[in-house]
Amino acid sequence: MTEHLASMAERVNRLANAARISRAPNDVVDQVCSLTRQAEALLEQYAWAGPYAVEQLAPPDQDMLVWEPDDLRRTIPYSPILGNLSPTAGRTKVWADGDDVEGSVTLSPIHAGPMGTVHGGIVAAVLDELTSLAILASGNVGYTRSMTVTYRRPTPLGSELSLWAKTAGRAGDVFMTSAEIRHAGQVTASAVTLHHAAGRRDEPIYRKARDDRPARVARGGHIGGAGAPQHQ
Repeated sequence: MTEHLASMAERVNRLANAARISRAPNDVVDQVCSLTRQAEALLEQYAWAGPYAVEQLAPPDQDMLVWEPDDLRRTIPYSPILGNLSPTAGRTKVWADGDDVEGSVTLSPIHAGPMGTVHGGIVAAVLDELTSLAILASGNVGYTRSMTVTYRRPTPLGSELSLWAKTAGRAGDVFMTSAEIRHAGQVTASAVTLHHAAGRRDEPIYRKARDDRPARVARGGHIGGAGAPQHQ
């Protein structure tokens, strides 16, 4: 099933980019809207009501994180920018080498900011996710408390970007962690974060689904009901 979801996410991603760069006439746009409404209707009947998280769509009974150090996309499959099941993700490879997180990403027109460059919010999101993965690589779990981003030079669209992150360790109830994005050997953006310590990677990280109140998803994306932490 995961392979089918990944394929669907990739197709939706291509559609989003095609829409982003399109100058199609109105009749073509209307036809595309009709087709996408059909696709939406097909999927709605199988929608999971939540709670939602980057780690997986429906937490397993054990509440345990799936740790895939050779392909961290599978650890955070619904990460908006790095996950292999996210329709808004870039072309990503990311892995753990000991306590270091390394990888690459190529971002597309749906991630655009100023002319030819990645939006600063997307850059920050990538750095945020990298630092959380670095804490996981150290065997721990943390949730972002604060993040300082330094934008050193423009981060280009359509080019392979190198990724790196590592935590300096825990001090009290926080982890201090650094991350960088590089292009052609030069740092384009970096971040230093403080993450609230939230346990060990090999321990249950989700609250058990003991709140039986049904989560509701209304048209337009409103989410109701209680859930696990949404920010890694």
